[in-house]
Amino acid sequence: MSRSLRGLMAFCVWAQGCEPGSAPEGRPTCWLGLFEPRVDYLGRMRGLLFEGPDGVPLALAPCKSVHTFGMRFPLDVAFVGMGGAVLYAERGVGPGRVISQEGSCLVLERPASDDFWPQAGMTVGYDIPGEDEWE
Repeated sequence: MSRSLRGLMAFCVWAQGCEPGSAPEGRPTCWLGLFEPRVDYLGRMRGLLFEGPDGVPLALAPCKSVHTFGMRFPLDVAFVGMGGAVLYAERGVGPGRVISQEGSCLVLERPASDDFWPQAGMTVGYDIPGEDEWE
């Protein structure tokens, strides 16, 4: 994760170490989608709290802990270390929980879904969409 997330509106996230899946043309397999960076304290603390189950996936950085207090729907979360290694992932995290992972520098979170989600041992990466793509 060498590029700064500060000031980005969205970025594309993908995973390695998984079975091939459907991906937008020209992108790696195991496509996770567009994630909105949250790099300020309040943005990270709020997360998806005031969103619905169709909320935009988030990338929280720096981050090594998430909570689900006040959540009305379950979340999928993945804790990512330096270099993009997925250290821990959990799907369907219900309300009233706190999950932490030492060594994490980034947490990916989204409303729980049956779609692909990275697991521990995989590697995630990102790139910044161009002006004319990934609306």
